[in-house]
Amino acid sequence: MNFIQICRLVLSAALAYVIGTLSTATLIARANGIDIRQVGSGNPGGTNVMRVLGAKYGLIVMVLDGLKGLVAVLLAFWLSNFSPEGAYIAKCLGTLGVLMGHNWPVFERFRGGKGVATTLGALMILSPWAALLGIVVLVPLFWRTRLMSLASLLGVAVATIAMMLLPKVLTNWAIVTGAFLLVACIFKHRSNISRLLSGTETPLSGRKKVK
Repeated sequence: MNFIQICRLVLSAALAYVIGTLSTATLIARANGIDIRQVGSGNPGGTNVMRVLGAKYGLIVMVLDGLKGLVAVLLAFWLSNFSPEGAYIAKCLGTLGVLMGHNWPVFERFRGGKGVATTLGALMILSPWAALLGIVVLVPLFWRTRLMSLASLLGVAVATIAMMLLPKVLTNWAIVTGAFLLVACIFKHRSNISRLLSGTETPLSGRKKVK
């Protein structure tokens, strides 16, 4: 790998991080006259938007956050412009970059969302089958329990483990990327995990709105 290729990889990761910092939850809530960080759980993510503004806006945020991850990894892939191995590394770096930008945006004092939709969107390019497996777990589980945190944790766990195991040859990049995605999800959901274990996690109806 030469100097230009390394520069392309660094640029891919940096641009993915910048894309990740775009908070769709904040923008959509602000368009409705609400500071999403001051209501509900205070988390700038789709679940909190759903609690505050209703299912429609929450789903819009989740879809946009997923597209954010997808676009960032596609851009990383396009910028790599070299061997299949190098392109895979670029997609891994794009995935890591966009998730870090979403979860820890420098422009918001590193207080971002929890990254579930962004993770699955990025995996749609990095490992499509893994992303689909995660969604197949997440959606029915949420529909059954209305516990988005539980569904998100298990969906991301299935997706990241599948992503690490699906390559024909298990690579260090797959292991590092998958492990980071899973650990980041667990870390960002640590308060939810505590409530799940104590039985105090609140189910999400998607119908509550704040005027």
